Amino acid sequence: MVLPLSIQNQINWNTLEIAKGDWIDRRLREHRSDVLYRARLLKNDQWVNFLFEHKSEPDKKTHKQLLNYILESWDLHEQQEPSYELLPVVISIIVYHGKKSWKIENSIKPLIAIIEETQDCVPDFKAFLLDLSAFDLEIIADSMLKMFLLTLKYGKNANLFSILPQIISISEKIDHNGRSDDYLRVVLTYLGAIINSDEKDKFWKIVAEEHRDGEEFMETIADALRKEERLKREKIEREAAILREKIIQKNTELKQMETELKLMETEIKQMEIEIERKDDLIEIYIYVSKHDGFFSGRFDS
Repeated sequence: MVLPLSIQNQINWNTLEIAKGDWIDRRLREHRSDVLYRARLLKNDQWVNFLFEHKSEPDKKTHKQLLNYILESWDLHEQQEPSYELLPVVISIIVYHGKKSWKIENSIKPLIAIIEETQDCVPDFKAFLLDLSAFDLEIIADSMLKMFLLTLKYGKNANLFSILPQIISISEKIDHNGRSDDYLRVVLTYLGAIINSDEKDKFWKIVAEEHRDGEEFMETIADALRKEERLKREKIEREAAILREKIIQKNTELKQMETELKLMETEIKQMEIEIERKDDLIEIYIYVSKHDGFFSGRFDS
């Protein structure tokens, strides 16, 4: 496996689950991240995230895309696990199945115009590279490893449906006692989450036909995907509720502003009336002043 044993041995792989299906980055809508997995540590219940990014050709901006997804995965974690004080470490795995050699530096720094003494200001990280072109999948004997590599290689490939029966068949060679179906369930849930929506019926039909307990097994996975969709819907509903509150608050503020404006208009009208009254008094005063002699002469006698 691509991960060092020192990392593998810290993970409770029985707790591996999908934290989120693929999502489209709001800032980079043409890029789509792959499924985000998570598992707990053996020594405590802290989560560790695994982010897979598929590449069919070398991409210099891969680390920038991964950084966007890492930040989004932390936002997701805070929504799913609000009681956790620490964010999970995110282990990024680049799954490469292109023809050219991957010679991209394992760092975000080449993308940044770093000036002197600012190296430590750059949010840098390392990703693990799984170069599928280096594997001859036909000669791999380990069933779980072969399933894993086939899934990653063909997950977003047009040949997925021709390889899917082979993946299901390989799973039956894994030691039973529940482990076989558990691992296949993870694989199929992953595939079911990343394929196009218009291909899902074809996908599940193959699963139902090829697996020994196809219908029942498919329903179990469908339940998991429905749960994921429910969580997405609940998140959208929460965001909509927050938006509604903001709109109500803005409307309240606007009404208060309208009331204040009306009061100001009333005050302005009163001031205008007062000014007109004073203007009239001034005109009367001026008139009286000009004719003061006239009135005085008339009334002195």
